[in-house]
Amino acid sequence: MINFECVSVNIGRQTILSDLNLAVPSGSLTVIVGPSGCGKTTLLRSVNRMVSLSSGRITIDGQDVASVDPVSLRRRIGYAIQSVDLFPHLTVKQNLQLVAGLNPCPARPASSDRIREVLEMVELDSDRFARRYPRQLSGGEAQRVGVARALINDPPVLLMDEPFGAIDPQLRPQLQDQFRRLQHRLKKTVLFVTHDSEEAVRLADQLVVMRNGRIIARGGCREVVSGGLDALAAGFFGPQAAIDLLARVPLAAIWHRLPPAADGQPDLHDRPATLHDALSLLIRLRRPALTVKCGADCRIINFGAILEWLDHEQR
Repeated sequence: MINFECVSVNIGRQTILSDLNLAVPSGSLTVIVGPSGCGKTTLLRSVNRMVSLSSGRITIDGQDVASVDPVSLRRRIGYAIQSVDLFPHLTVKQNLQLVAGLNPCPARPASSDRIREVLEMVELDSDRFARRYPRQLSGGEAQRVGVARALINDPPVLLMDEPFGAIDPQLRPQLQDQFRRLQHRLKKTVLFVTHDSEEAVRLADQLVVMRNGRIIARGGCREVVSGGLDALAAGFFGPQAAIDLLARVPLAAIWHRLPPAADGQPDLHDRPATLHDALSLLIRLRRPALTVKCGADCRIINFGAILEWLDHEQR
């Protein structure tokens, strides 16, 4: 767990963070959002002591980070940022080995098997990508290598500052979903900064909204987005947020509520993964309803079922 206790950061007469308290639960993905200049990145960089505190303290699993040598501290914390900055004269494998070599006692030695494993974690084929140079990678591929680099030493804590911000908007949801699946498996303690409200809702276990160096709301996505905690914080997300929440809901979660379909040919033989996927299909195919088969079970998904879920969640 990462704990921020009465944390303040002042630069000259300017207050960047003001008496901030926050708990980041172990194994969870906490996303920080807010307008530019609200202190998101300063908060993130204070964890690995790239920013010094004016007052307060930060602990990781009970240990005050100020008591740890900053170089040693950074070696045991993964760090992924928007500008990947891979060394251009080194291959993907060599870039990963270089970072692994900085840690004298890595939790997982950077053997060829570990390189393969960490590339597969980010859904890159080691046989295809390990020997490539950065110039031979697409933006999305380079960003995934950046995440692999942050994971190479198997750190318990991962700091991520706009890691998908420079990616083409059409590709971004795919990378977000890949990272969400990866986090579900690895259970790292992740602090993730973004200005993208859709990305925040798609990823967060805990959502934190900042303004003027203070936290104005924190909690689960649904309670923050609905305005139940703070109307100003909810206003940051806008009406699209209700639709974004659908990406977090497996269609399996409401499958038993859907009406059974009569015998006949189903429209889909593969059940959409989420309510968001189902809604996208209904809109794209311009159909009020679709018959979906899952195993021997065949049911009808329609706009009414999705609206019913939204109405239930907003009560």
